[in-house]
Amino acid sequence: MRPAEQIAAERARGNLKLAERLRLAHRLAALRRADQGDFGPLGEFLARAILDNLYKFVVPAVAGPARLVPLPALATEKLSANALRVAATRGRLKAAKAADGTWRSSTAWVEEYEASRYKRE
Repeated sequence: MRPAEQIAAERARGNLKLAERLRLAHRLAALRRADQGDFGPLGEFLARAILDNLYKFVVPAVAGPARLVPLPALATEKLSANALRVAATRGRLKAAKAADGTWRSSTAWVEEYEASRYKRE
């Protein structure tokens, strides 16, 4: 299992402390490999961090409530990007698949989906 998949699996299980420890371990391993002259893992870590921040902060701020943006940009603490993708695939979330294969939705559609979800008591 790749490190990103392992972290996502632990996060999905609700094991956030372990996911954070795994992320730290992978970050330190990337730094150690960069010290040895292999900059690939560190570059991947930095690129992933930049994309995560763009999707989390910049894209939603620039896009209005009706503009279609990638699902990772619409993820919240309650709804992960994977949960949104599954909902879009099953037709529960209004979304469109772009030419590059990524699912896109709007803030208004995600709020509509969130309101319609079954809530356990």
